[in-house]
Amino acid sequence: MSKQEMFPDSESRGVLINISSIAATEGIRGYVSYSASKGAILGMAMPMARDLGRFGIRVMTVQPGLFPLTNMGKLTPLETHKLSEWTVALKRLGDAKDIAHSIQFCIENDYMTGVGLRVDGGVVAAMF
Repeated sequence: MSKQEMFPDSESRGVLINISSIAATEGIRGYVSYSASKGAILGMAMPMARDLGRFGIRVMTVQPGLFPLTNMGKLTPLETHKLSEWTVALKRLGDAKDIAHSIQFCIENDYMTGVGLRVDGGVVAAMF
């Protein structure tokens, strides 16, 4: 990526977008290894952004909340989904378009790098 040409009318070669989870910062009871692995992904964003910025490469991390249509979401008990809807400020769980919009935002905002972007509807931390 660092060897490709800059985009026309830009000083950018692109953006790396990693998918983490709100578990990276909130932690989920009973999911220590999951939370730790998502924290590691989030923790890579800033050092990678610093290392790659000189090449015109940005690094972003999208942190979804609970999305029922993912494989992990399908394994989550229905009671948890109902509790999640109650604890989410927007009173609904996310869907694929919510993630797609956040990724589009990361691509289009060429002055953001090293950032974790929560896409969770304003979930209440006490849920976890």
